[in-house]
Amino acid sequence: MRWQRIVLPTPFPVGPVNLYLILDEPLTLIDAGPLAEESRQALRGAFRSLGLRMGRLRRILLTHSHPDHCGLARRLQEESGAAVYMHPREGKKMQVEYQQEPSWLLASGLPPELVKEVERSRQWISRFLERPDALEPLAEGEELPGDGYRLRVLHTPGHTGGHVCFLEPEQGLLWCGDTLLEHITPNPVVEPCASRAGGRTPSLSLYLETLTRLAGLELKQALPGHGRAITRHRERIAEMLDHHRQRSREILHLVRKAERPLTPWQVAARLYPDVNGANIFLATSEALAHLDVLAGRGLVREIASDRTVYFSA
Repeated sequence: MRWQRIVLPTPFPVGPVNLYLILDEPLTLIDAGPLAEESRQALRGAFRSLGLRMGRLRRILLTHSHPDHCGLARRLQEESGAAVYMHPREGKKMQVEYQQEPSWLLASGLPPELVKEVERSRQWISRFLERPDALEPLAEGEELPGDGYRLRVLHTPGHTGGHVCFLEPEQGLLWCGDTLLEHITPNPVVEPCASRAGGRTPSLSLYLETLTRLAGLELKQALPGHGRAITRHRERIAEMLDHHRQRSREILHLVRKAERPLTPWQVAARLYPDVNGANIFLATSEALAHLDVLAGRGLVREIASDRTVYFSA
């Protein structure tokens, strides 16, 4: 099996994004980069250096719907005719009607001026994304065959609800998007979910289950969406689990020492005093995700009052 990592610049604080081109037929690209001219030109240059035409591309496999991973998918689809694959939960998020402040964020106690700041950040980020005209759905356990390889789809919720990884079991390779990263811990992004209490996903609980599942795989390399390849994935997963245990202890301590119940935003502001822009959303998401885990363990109690959510010890 032949494959090539392609590193593209992005306009986001996370820095460059990794794409992976599987060179054996059918020519397959894992993730697509952001809708930015600099990224597009870098991708074209990578194809030229490999002696390939963009029109040869046949499959685009998307790990999740964040713009740095999927923003160029529509342009590539139009240029090459390639089929674009994505988990159905992620495809919905690329629709215009989804791009609004989720109810869980509005209930988290953000002051109105910060809600506006988050909205401005969201509008800026949305510039780097276009939804493909057609999306092929991906499902857990599905296998995508190729010439001398097969990619097994693993549904790995946590960072997003429909995040997927692609496993080549014979080679021991896992293309893992933002589920495993060598240098940072992915945010367990809370998402709307009307069928659950509170109208939100238990993102951190899902993510911890995903990490435990991935630790059971036999891998030679985990190939992430950012940064270097991970050759000792179980050690990295242990570090990430320890990070979340420590963060939960910090948040529990904040709630216990508070004189009155705290909103998720108040917890986030204590954790990250200088947070601004898009990081307001991410900080609040992380705080709420940990509070939900603590509530599930009976260590904190959720209180709903006047459309706002509070937590007490």
